[in-house]
Order: sequence, then C-alpha cells, then structure tokens
Amino acid sequence: MSKSKAHKYWNKFRGWARHFGAVRAEESPALEEFFINPDRIPAESPQLVTGIFSDWFLMDRKLTHCRLTPLELFIQTHERERKLKEPDLSVYRTFQRTNRFGIFRVEDVSPGEWMDLKAMPDGKTARVIEATGSQDVERGSYFIARIVAFEDHWAMSGVAAGLPDESRYLMDRAFSREGKKLSSGSLTPRDVLMFFMPKANWEQEGIERVRAKLASILQKSGIDIKVARIEENIREAHAKKATEAPLVAEVQRLLPHNSDLEEAGKLLAALWNLTIPECDPSIDPRTLHKGPVEKMLLHDMQRMVEDRFLQKDLPDPESVRPAVRAAVKEWLEAPQKELDGKTPRQAILEERKALGNPQEQVGFNVSINAHSLTEKERAAYKFLEEGKSALLEGDAARALRSYQEAYTRLRGHPEGHRLLGNLATAHAMMGDREKALEMLRASLKAEPDYQVARDNLYLLESMTPEEFASKHRQGFFGKMEFVEDTPDPDG
Repeated sequence: MSKSKAHKYWNKFRGWARHFGAVRAEESPALEEFFINPDRIPAESPQLVTGIFSDWFLMDRKLTHCRLTPLELFIQTHERERKLKEPDLSVYRTFQRTNRFGIFRVEDVSPGEWMDLKAMPDGKTARVIEATGSQDVERGSYFIARIVAFEDHWAMSGVAAGLPDESRYLMDRAFSREGKKLSSGSLTPRDVLMFFMPKANWEQEGIERVRAKLASILQKSGIDIKVARIEENIREAHAKKATEAPLVAEVQRLLPHNSDLEEAGKLLAALWNLTIPECDPSIDPRTLHKGPVEKMLLHDMQRMVEDRFLQKDLPDPESVRPAVRAAVKEWLEAPQKELDGKTPRQAILEERKALGNPQEQVGFNVSINAHSLTEKERAAYKFLEEGKSALLEGDAARALRSYQEAYTRLRGHPEGHRLLGNLATAHAMMGDREKALEMLRASLKAEPDYQVARDNLYLLESMTPEEFASKHRQGFFGKMEFVEDTPDPDG
C-alpha cells in the first residue's frame, strides 16, 4: 500500500502559518491560554505537549482579530488571492470539514502501513494510512490523534500520541462504565494534557512541601483550619491505631467542589502516610509504595463508591458505612475483563510482589462525608442570581457588584470562566473597556475554548477606545452575550 501524501499539504499549511503575521501575533497569548502552568511542561516530552498545543492553535482556536481558525484563514486567504489551484483548495476544505480529534482505539494494525482506529466511545472505525505511527502500537491500545479524510483514506494531521500504558485500564474502565454518557469527539486537545503533564508525587516531595501546598489550598478556600492542627489530629489517630482522623474528614467536607478538592485529598493522604513511620517505626516503609495499577484501581473503587452512595440526599454517613464496606469487598473479588480476568485483589498483589512491597493485606477504608454548602457558598449563589437578574434588567452597576461578590466566593470553581465572562459584560455596560478586556482574557485563560468570551474579545478589540466610548453612549453593550447557566451549586 502506498504512503499517504497528506503530510505534504500539512507542511505547506504549517509553513504559511509560521510566516503569516496575523497568525504569529496570536501564538503568544494562545500559549498563555493553553498551558495553565508552562513551567510544568515535562522535560521528557516537550515536543509532544507543544505539538498538542500547535494542533489546537491551528485547527480549533479562532483568531481574535478575525474569528477564524488559522486553517480557515489559510483557505479564505488563498481563495481570495488565487495562489492555489482549486483541487488543492478542495483538499484543505475537506481537512476543515472532516477533521476529528479525540481518543481512538486500535482495532487492527499493519505495522508500517496502516491502522484501523475507532473513535471512542461510539464512533466508526476509520483506516488511517500511517507509516511511522503504526510501528509501535498493538490492538487494543489507545491513541490520541486528529484524523482527516484524504483522497480514498484517512490520514493524521500531525499530532498523534499513544496513551501511557498505565492509562489503558482507566480508559477501558471509563468507556465500559460511562460510554453511554460520553460522545465521540467531545475531548479537546487541552483535555489530553492531563495524560502527559507531570503530576506531583507528594510523598516524594516531602512533608514540608505537603504542608505548604495544603496550607495554600485551605487559605484560598477560606477554611480556617491550620495544617498543624490537621497533622496533630492525624498523629493522634496513628497513636490509637485508628484508620481515620476526624479533622481530615471535616476538611474534606468543607472544601468546595473544584479541582482543589481532588488535590487536597492527595495531600491529606500524603500527610497521613508521611507521618506513619515516625509514629510507628515498626512499619516497613516499602508497604507505603503503591504502583500505577493499585493507584488506578483505588481511583476506580472511589468512583464506584461515589456512583453508588454519594447521592444529593445522602443520609447520615455512618448509616451507609456497612454497605460501603460490603461493596468494596465485593468489588475486590470480582474478576474484570480490563484486568484480563483477574480480580483487583489479584492484580494489586501481583504488582506489589514485582515492586518488592511485602504487604499481603488488600483493603481500603472509605470514608463517606456529606458535603453541604457553606454559608459562603450559599451567599455566592444568591449573588449569582442577583447578577443575572440585574443584567437582564440592564442594571450594570448592580450586576457588577453582585458578580464581584460571587467571584470572591467562587474563585477556582470549574465553571468560573463563565462568571468572568459575565463580569466582562457588566464592565463593558459600565463603560470600562480595559477592565472588560482583562476579564475576557482571564476567562479564556481559564477555558480557551469558551467561544462567548472569544467573540466578545473580538468585538472589543476591534474598536478603538473612542469607538468604544461612542458605542457605550448609544447603549450598544447591552447587546453583548452573557451566560445564564452560571455555576451550579451541585457542580
């Protein structure tokens, strides 16, 4: 089978993008939007993660100055200037129309020639002609890629990466359990960074780093509990041979529903483990080392417990504890096809033996804590409703005050980018162009694919300050888009 010639078209497009001023000018702000923390780009794979960024920038991110992606601008420019023949332009239009980015499973492969990739979880299988990428994959493995239709086959746009081996179990498990809730193509390039950006191993970082990071999260979340008190409570639990520390459960209950909740959970677990050897020197430190399989299975077990027991109207946590223990025991002994028919217990013990961990007891203590809204959160959602009503009524000053009050209480919420977008609308209605631009850029840094903010940023940047002032006097900015689906208290 002949090799695909699609790469020649991609090379021409990328060469144009590197030298076209309007595209180059937006690459720097796009980098700031895409990478939450550029300093954490892993040294071992900078080419991969920058390749993922480049794919997103060229194919998905609309340029602020024209509201076209670089590929759309390339097509429009060459249509106008007639520098490409129509058959070549038709190829690029097909790229734009058919491109699919997401997770694919290798259904079949002929090394050095082609791969049959199925878009997960519910897509069709496409034969992709690919000499290099097909060399080191096997059936059943997962691929992150963007594919496009080209001539009589499919081809890759350039960015392609196999998921790390330890991610395979999670992928199999997620698609078998949640496939009906997911849709092919819902993954974005920024989403896949989680697979490749380094995750902090807090136990290796050491107890001082754990204390500092945990203190930062508690302070940001407005929780007035000192890390020293938590650590003291953990040490008391160790002394009693207890499996839980009450103050740890209290902190988890008070933490808001955002990314800090998961990170704080890891920090609290690290604080627990790092204090064990000091409190009980008889413990073999090797028993604290967990491999990727055990960590993934622990994550999966927690999800199982959440799905089954963490309902909105959760009864007294103590009342469901026996049922949780029974469910975990049943789960440990149930063979899983994702583990090649082994039970989680068998897979964990097999990995521990390979790692030199002598611990043979497999059991997880799961604490169930009912999360109730704090007074701070209740006040925030009240201000959100007030802000929405004020915008609908055209009362920009009241909307601005309400959204500012909400934002001080919901900073870090997963849907906070929408709140920033609404703050921008209120500022624009008040006549403050610079503050509105600041809020829109912050919104896009939090969520680069937030199209409402992108469109509003284009609108404001396309005007001079004088034009903005004139439009403001005419009441034009009451027509800017604002988002009514503000953060959900249960989000």
